[in-house]
Amino acid sequence: MEKHENLQDEDLGTTSEAAEPSQIPVSEPIMLEIPELQEMAANVKEILVQVQDFTYKDGINSRLHEELQKYKSGLCKDFLSPLLKGIIREYDRAIRQYHIYSQKKHEQGEEYSNLLKQFENMAFALLDLLSDFDIEPFEVKEGEAFSAKEHRIAEIIETTEVNKDVTIAASINCGFKDMSNERVMRHAEVNIYKLKK
Repeated sequence: MEKHENLQDEDLGTTSEAAEPSQIPVSEPIMLEIPELQEMAANVKEILVQVQDFTYKDGINSRLHEELQKYKSGLCKDFLSPLLKGIIREYDRAIRQYHIYSQKKHEQGEEYSNLLKQFENMAFALLDLLSDFDIEPFEVKEGEAFSAKEHRIAEIIETTEVNKDVTIAASINCGFKDMSNERVMRHAEVNIYKLKK
């Protein structure tokens, strides 16, 4: 009987050895031992690397293209800036003449009214031309806070009212902004109140 038990122990091995299964490294699955599967896995890895590389390069190309478009747009605006400022000056002249002559309208006849209409139409045509380049006028209202970024002081008017200090007293000329980047092309010309000391 003892011999029979020893044979069973020998067949099964010792209890400590029988409990441990054969060790297979987790990092190397059994399937990869087949050469065809190893080759396929290598191909898949290579394709993944190429896809990641392509995606990275495509992202860089897209960003470079966007930056180039912004640069070209900005460069174009820089070249056009003197011309656009000249158009703004002509608009100021046309609107100034319109206001001067519109005050005397009642003294004149139909020809005078037609001439006045021409000044008004010229001012609107210049605004349309500026609008084609995303340049829009902005108005300033009395009582608004003065902003050095948007306003240029024509005259300072002293006041004793504390709540009027550094606010707009009157708008002389409207300002103009490039609406594509919110940059001020021409400051609005204003009179401001300043608290008398």
